Amino acid sequence: MPLVLTQNEQSAAAVTYDDRLGTSYEFPKKYQKLVQPGESFVYYRGKRPAAGGIQVPHYFGAGVVGAVTPTDDGRLRCKVTSYRAFGENVPLKQDGHYLEPGANGRPPKEVGLHFRTGVRTIDQIAFDAILAAAGLGQVAPNKIATKRVEEKPLSASGKNKKDELYDIAIALAALEAKTQWPSATIFRAPAGQYFSLIVRHTDGKTHHVAVKATKHEEPRTTLSSGEVIYADRHAANYSLWVFYAMDLETGTGRLIKRTGRITDDDIDLRAAVHGGRLKNTRVGKKVGPIPS
Repeated sequence: MPLVLTQNEQSAAAVTYDDRLGTSYEFPKKYQKLVQPGESFVYYRGKRPAAGGIQVPHYFGAGVVGAVTPTDDGRLRCKVTSYRAFGENVPLKQDGHYLEPGANGRPPKEVGLHFRTGVRTIDQIAFDAILAAAGLGQVAPNKIATKRVEEKPLSASGKNKKDELYDIAIALAALEAKTQWPSATIFRAPAGQYFSLIVRHTDGKTHHVAVKATKHEEPRTTLSSGEVIYADRHAANYSLWVFYAMDLETGTGRLIKRTGRITDDDIDLRAAVHGGRLKNTRVGKKVGPIPS
């Protein structure tokens, strides 16, 4: 569910956060379950400007939550991706109604309590209304940057073949994920994560799927130490899916799935940084092509 992230120039409380507009956002651990990679958000600012006086509380930008990491002072910090500043601030009310539904219908004395919550959820309709008022379209979490190495062979589509192979694997993985979790929402993770897909269940919990792709006839892959550590720390909601024997022309391949921690029982971890074969595997499930 989309979020509202409060970033005040001046706070009534004697608490400061190391927020870097459009780059990163620091927040208390009590909001850990809300602030998840891939979630869209709008920035909110209250009535106290840095120069003093009073201003109209407003929304002033939007983006997507990136990787979340702990800080030295016991808080959490998320990266901000796909940030777009609003051309004009969007006031918190339109036609006498708050743009955040949670503030409407409350006694006047309680409305302030709603806006004092530093991180809060809003429904998709309210989120879209704020973007529309700012003159923006959707802030899509499914866009991911891919490297372009033009000196390498290109496919008929004009893409680097390695990138196209990965794009096909992602599309196949999204279809497979929807089959495995039919009631969940599936979308691509922001760039720079240790996983490729985010599976968001109806109860708000998420599962992260790391997708690997190769044309090799065996399920071979490379794994960074960061990926192995991430899988270990998030074993309960992490899977590694390796697509191999992939064919660019037909958009097909075979799939091996691993769930939880990545250990030497799965792959020789010392060799994985240079490319290793998954252990203890049978012939992978045949996948593809992508429906037209």
